[in-house]
Amino acid sequence: MNQHVSLGDSPEVDRTAVGAFRRRLRYAYWYVEARRRSKLIAKLVPILESSFDHPWVAGVELKIRFWPGNETRIGQLWRLYKSLPKQSMHWDAPVAISVFRERRGKKKQALCLSLYLVKRVLYVGQIQGVAGTDAPKELRDWPKIFIESCRTLARQEGLRGVWIPKADALYAYRNPGLSSQLTAKAHENALHRIRRSMELLYDKNALELGFVCDGAWFKWET
Repeated sequence: MNQHVSLGDSPEVDRTAVGAFRRRLRYAYWYVEARRRSKLIAKLVPILESSFDHPWVAGVELKIRFWPGNETRIGQLWRLYKSLPKQSMHWDAPVAISVFRERRGKKKQALCLSLYLVKRVLYVGQIQGVAGTDAPKELRDWPKIFIESCRTLARQEGLRGVWIPKADALYAYRNPGLSSQLTAKAHENALHRIRRSMELLYDKNALELGFVCDGAWFKWET
């Protein structure tokens, strides 16, 4: 299995037990690789801290997550015990990066990136802002700041390059988590809005930064 270049399954397989098993298997493979290269991955933190050096930013956090999805109950309790800010993201790749802002005296998760590293290529898994986040004008291009930080790490550590998935190749694009209570029209509008937002986050930013489209990926090589 080419886990390092495989984004997912066909739409017909997406929601089946086989599709779920394959996604967990890929994630497990990415996690093992991330742990093996954790020292290299950790070098991304100072790059991000420098790139997001702005009074609005209350901190940058990088974690290597064993399990996809939202924070577990144990994880929530641990963050509470350590007085760490809550996380609300559904993570799709094991290297989970959060940029926090301060709001009403508390640190809030605001801008997020997930990725994985396999065979000296840094793969972006997810670019996402938390709902309600309004970054200042100096950070309005935060997706590009994330991507440029990844390219800086790739150059610094002699990696082969950075790959960004095309929006329509992602599971979340094909199967966004929409409420079953929506009317047919509301569902259609929400689906269009989510997919358009993902196309802007992934496709538009990648192309504007000079990445080359190749199949399901936008590729940049050092």
